Amino acid sequence: MFLKAMFKKEMSTGVRHIHYRLCESYRVHDTVHHHIVLHLGPLDDLPEIGQKKASVARIVELIKDSRTGNKGMFVAEDPAVEFRAQESFRLMKENNSS
Repeated sequence: MFLKAMFKKEMSTGVRHIHYRLCESYRVHDTVHHHIVLHLGPLDDLPEIGQKKASVARIVELIKDSRTGNKGMFVAEDPAVEFRAQESFRLMKENNSS
């Protein structure tokens, strides 16, 4: 899984905003496709790119733990990263259950 940045422009003001998506890639024959797992929004609470990457790594870890049934022993060092990862994982579970 990876973080994909999408640029959106407000037509009235011309201001560009960045919105992020959690995506996974897969291959059909010889073509690579991207599947959007979750729309993460602007991620304003994680200003540094390192925090954004750490959040994605933590989400992937939470997904692996949920599939194997193991409870992970580690949490992200940055509380904002851990909060964002837990919240995103919760939203993913809600979206998949409905």
